[in-house]
Amino acid sequence: MYLLSYDDFAIVYELRVWLEEPEEVSHYRNEIYSLIWYHFRRHNIEIPYPVRQVNMHTYTKYRRRTHAITAQKILAILKKVPILQPLSPPELETIARQATACTYAAQE
Repeated sequence: MYLLSYDDFAIVYELRVWLEEPEEVSHYRNEIYSLIWYHFRRHNIEIPYPVRQVNMHTYTKYRRRTHAITAQKILAILKKVPILQPLSPPELETIARQATACTYAAQE
């Protein structure tokens, strides 16, 4: 057994094993790992797993931006919207005064 390194969360060793039947390497690897695990368990040795903190964020390629445009410009845009045609001019002016213009990416 050879000491390879001291890492952040472990001491890394290399264990070399010579086999007469190399095709059985996966079987012997499993046996050796199991023996180590049971040995650690009998001697109350815990395997230290690294603690990781994951922060989740929502990312939008194009962030929403507000623009200060006049109510008159908004009113001109609203007048071109077919679904708003039945509204009276005072109703459109009310919407225009309370509206905020925002820019979005395509399909957003």
